[in-house]
Amino acid sequence: MAAPYAWLVHSHGENNGNHTFSSITSPEESHFRRFPHSRHEKFWVSCNDGWSLSSDADHRHFFLWNIVQQKKITLPPLMNNFRGYISHCTLTSPPTKPDCTILLSATDTPLIFCLHLGDVVLNCDRGLGDRQWIEINYTDEVIKRLNNNLEIITPLRVFSCNGGLYAQTRFSRLLLIEKLDPSYGRLVLKSLRLSFPGAPDIFEPEVRGFLAEFQGKIYWILFRFGVVKEDEEVIDVDVHGLDLSKMVWKRIEHAPDLVFFVHETSSFCCRAIEPEIHGNRIYFSSNKILCSYHIGDKTLSAKSLHLPEIMSPYSSFWIMPDQSIRDESREEKIKGASEISNVAVKKSEEEETKDGSYLPFDIAEKVADFVDDFVDFLHLRASHSVFRSIPIPRHLNKTTPSLYSPWLILQRDCVWSMIDTVCRDSYFIKLPNPPLSISTLCFARKGWLLMSGRLFSSHLFNPFTRQLVPFPKKSSSLDGRRLSRSFMAFSDYPSADCLALEVNKFCDEHFEICCARLCDGDRWRRILFPSRDEQFQFYDNHPVFFRGEFYILGHCGKLVAVKFRQNGAISWNVFRPEKPCSYQQNFLVECNGQLWGVFVGRFGERVGVFEFKAAENAWRRIENLGNCTIFISRCSSVAAMPRIPGMENRIYFPRFCGETGYDVVFYSLETNKFHSCGTKDSEVDFCGTRELLNAAWIQPA
Repeated sequence: MAAPYAWLVHSHGENNGNHTFSSITSPEESHFRRFPHSRHEKFWVSCNDGWSLSSDADHRHFFLWNIVQQKKITLPPLMNNFRGYISHCTLTSPPTKPDCTILLSATDTPLIFCLHLGDVVLNCDRGLGDRQWIEINYTDEVIKRLNNNLEIITPLRVFSCNGGLYAQTRFSRLLLIEKLDPSYGRLVLKSLRLSFPGAPDIFEPEVRGFLAEFQGKIYWILFRFGVVKEDEEVIDVDVHGLDLSKMVWKRIEHAPDLVFFVHETSSFCCRAIEPEIHGNRIYFSSNKILCSYHIGDKTLSAKSLHLPEIMSPYSSFWIMPDQSIRDESREEKIKGASEISNVAVKKSEEEETKDGSYLPFDIAEKVADFVDDFVDFLHLRASHSVFRSIPIPRHLNKTTPSLYSPWLILQRDCVWSMIDTVCRDSYFIKLPNPPLSISTLCFARKGWLLMSGRLFSSHLFNPFTRQLVPFPKKSSSLDGRRLSRSFMAFSDYPSADCLALEVNKFCDEHFEICCARLCDGDRWRRILFPSRDEQFQFYDNHPVFFRGEFYILGHCGKLVAVKFRQNGAISWNVFRPEKPCSYQQNFLVECNGQLWGVFVGRFGERVGVFEFKAAENAWRRIENLGNCTIFISRCSSVAAMPRIPGMENRIYFPRFCGETGYDVVFYSLETNKFHSCGTKDSEVDFCGTRELLNAAWIQPA
């Protein structure tokens, strides 16, 4: 336990007296300890020196406990007249410091309970004497500073940063606690006129935000989960940092020297310590699974924890035993970012050889004119730095490349990564100036990308030819409701009759279907899908254009077919076949005039392909794909005839093996097992792979 990195602790057994420790370095191992005196129900705060704050089931009695030193300090109970529950708590400093104060936020009443520890914890044998919790009602102060009665309905979430105290309101506004006076039971607030980016609404359970602080900077980590709440499937992660001196949130795209540990009760950040703790990571756990999100690569990894003795119910929390043994003089290891030009660059782990050679720009430009293949041009750009400043030759702008298989494309702010899964190479493409640089990738089909931007704009963009086609702008979302999620697709292009479909899910469970045609010029047609239809629930995947209609695959294998008629009317039909199998993810793809569904069990425990028979209103299992290959992701799915022998009868995932590299993972319907392109016939543990979130498969028409 003296190791300088975090441990994941599971409390279980009678009175939660049993503790199983798992390390992020060896999740396949576990260490069991029993502490009979630690009869707790929930951990609220974990500190960096091994101390934790816990409570009983009734949220009346609290105590501090040091799991490393096995020391316990009982705190005074809350007032007898308090009948509520505690939703959040914080420590202003580690308990070993004399200025440590504990703050508890009540659930249903605008109350904060405050207790100053002083120097009691410095000697655990001393008691707290007659010290009691101080009750602070912040109703009048919140109304005064925000002029909003609704802000006091739910509790303030107080947190400490760089010696100051801050609070998050119901609507995720940020407040500064200018003065905290427990002796008089009052506090003074100041509105910073700042909100947390993308913060969830109280009616939006599929979005969850976590706060962490490190060296005077506040970090906001936002998770988006699948619509099936019991599965807790992470589909997107965003990280923002707030510099308090500038009061501006900035998206974190690369954090090589930082690592985050996230839990629903307490989250914290520390500096990476190679090789024990890798930077650029967010660690969290879910149902005996250790998950790691790589901030730079936007990949999600999962590994099974070795927890044979743990049975439900149990609780878990992160703890940092001791950071004092860390070598502060260790230099930060920050990998140099690959040079990104305005067109494309091949990503390489090795530095370019500096042999002193010089190539004039005009000669390099003439050499590039002789290249007649887009992929060859990308390889040329990777051969020498001078080629990276050369734009795509005009004759390549008018042609589309011939790819051996679909590529994965991923958006990182204003830069895209394009991954060749056959050659296992990666390229960068810088997006054009607005509108695309401020747009989000939503869908891909036949070489075209559907981008959704700000101010309700949408565009079609071809990254190979650089052609940009705008769709009509939409009006604001339905009745001003807060948008929770959006799914988009479009029909064949290029054509004036090209259709775009957008399905918007709102926090109050309403769904809006929007449809537009390129030739319409300036209008989207909209309908409100019947809300709270218990027979259909939209899932986290893209629609598919099939036989003149957009098909949307929902929960339990049900579908909606949406048709856009010539007179502008929109009609739909709901199909409710029996659920084909047990699964966590589902994907829809069109192949040779058939509509196929791919259903994947939790952590790949099963994979099934079914054809939907509309006339029979039923799914029929497909045992063999024949000469077809399926490439699936949430943003796009493609069925194609592979140009490379041996790729048929497979399902390719946006997943890779190992900590680095692009050895793509596929499922073979011949062996009914997962494999990797880089391991030949070796099997792959699906749970140990890296999933590329929000990536799309793209292939020129």
